[in-house]
Amino acid sequence: MARELAQTPPLPTLARPVETGTDYAALAPCPLVIEAVFEDMAVKREVFARLDAVLPAEAILATNTSYHRHRGGKARRQQE
Repeated sequence: MARELAQTPPLPTLARPVETGTDYAALAPCPLVIEAVFEDMAVKREVFARLDAVLPAEAILATNTSYHRHRGGKARRQQE
């Protein structure tokens, strides 16, 4: 296995560094947003509602939720 890893070509570098922040409006031009808040569905819903308010409809919203029970969407994206 070590031999296989040594022969793997390096991954391409990002065009620019990953940025973090707390200003939802600054995310408006992002084509992909990944939320990583703690496992509280009320908090996650609030975050997604705020993201829906600033992101274009074609933006991808992702979550790193380890537990999720889908109950039907209220996010704008699921209604369009």
